[in-house]
Amino acid sequence: EGNEAAAQLAAHLRKFGAGTPMAEAAARVLKLGPREHAAVLQLSATQAASADAVRAAYRKLALLLHPDKNQARQAEAAFKRLQVAYEALSAQASGTGGGGGPSTRPSGGSSGGSSRGEYSDEECFCTRC
Repeated sequence: EGNEAAAQLAAHLRKFGAGTPMAEAAARVLKLGPREHAAVLQLSATQAASADAVRAAYRKLALLLHPDKNQARQAEAAFKRLQVAYEALSAQASGTGGGGGPSTRPSGGSSGGSSRGEYSDEECFCTRC
């Protein structure tokens, strides 16, 4: 039984521990400054001006960083940082400014009665919804 638990732990660390692509992606996002939104989404300044490019980059990284998919310790914090970057860049690309403070809500907000939590249908990639 002890060997089986050790083998399971070793397999988990190989898949999700430090040095894995998922853990490295989370660490990369968290190393960036609070205003480096384009860098979080891995976009150039030109790409960050396009709402379609911002949305595509967000979706790609959300699948990688979402805590339901990424079991790295820092995944939740990295996903929240990704949300802030997406919100800021999508508002900027759509011309609505978006200079407000940090928020973990990518768009809209809840008008009550929604069981989707803090994410809209478009942004939620979790397996619970």
